[in-house]
Amino acid sequence: MNRITNLFTEIFLMEEKSFARKVLCLIREIIRSRPHSFSELIPILILKKDIITEYFSVDDIWSIFSKNKSILLTLYENGFLNNEVIIRKSDISVAYFKYFFPEIQLIDYNFFMTKVHSYGIEQYIDNYSSSLEQFKQLRMEGHGASDVEIAIRKDDLISFQYLIEFYDMDINQTRIDDSGNFESDDFIVWTTPNFIEYAVFYGSIKIFKFLLLRGAVLTGRVSRFAFAGGNYEIIHILEDNKVDFDRSCLKTALEYHHHEIVSYLHDTLDINFNNQSVRSCIETCNYISLDYIFETQRMEIKKTNELEMKTKYGLIETI
Repeated sequence: MNRITNLFTEIFLMEEKSFARKVLCLIREIIRSRPHSFSELIPILILKKDIITEYFSVDDIWSIFSKNKSILLTLYENGFLNNEVIIRKSDISVAYFKYFFPEIQLIDYNFFMTKVHSYGIEQYIDNYSSSLEQFKQLRMEGHGASDVEIAIRKDDLISFQYLIEFYDMDINQTRIDDSGNFESDDFIVWTTPNFIEYAVFYGSIKIFKFLLLRGAVLTGRVSRFAFAGGNYEIIHILEDNKVDFDRSCLKTALEYHHHEIVSYLHDTLDINFNNQSVRSCIETCNYISLDYIFETQRMEIKKTNELEMKTKYGLIETI
């Protein structure tokens, strides 16, 4: 990570706008696929605030980081974003409004009260207004706040067993729905995973194995969560359980920058790249895998041409 940090710093020192957007997008995607990198990469943005705010408007910055509310909040707190854009975006999105409600309440109280009623979120505001510091801590962590979600992410099997037994939870039907609006990864928000899907996403191997023993169903989409999470042991257990790995798994591995897993899917399982693979790399700034795809395609074309030439001139036996 230090090497990446130094590289980003050098690029910003070049003060080349053509590189700046790519760098910002790459930082966004690395934080998405490696959340622990947040504390290392955000300081780079803060260090280069003058250059970034000179090159990009508040709407540009919001657009680049719009899918990660934790980054947006940090940028707002450090002066990259202003009150006006917070109000404007919250006016059309209940998710943004709920996330930024402490700030909105201070910026424009009349607007705040109007939107609370129009969005019908009085109970949500009442619940978190009484524990505002906890709310702020949860949103900075960027993950679901329920006890069972925390237990799964920490791979705390004892707490997890207690919770599902105490609340008599159905391990297949209960969904992670991000009702608190804290989750920073849209993949989790939009898919509302069940317990085993959530466990494989976070690489929680003990809870994953426990759920398997308890008869949890391996859904048709569980492999995508596994390739987003990138835990090799879980992936191999799924393989042993005859779970299909297809091009959607490759797409997910590309989106989450799991380069070795991309190689495994292509080289070992013969899942070929296509135009969507290239598009996924470009959209998520995965330049390492993009280079690998192009190099692989060049090698395959070369092998095909060599085979055709050898066959044509009788250098190998044909059937």
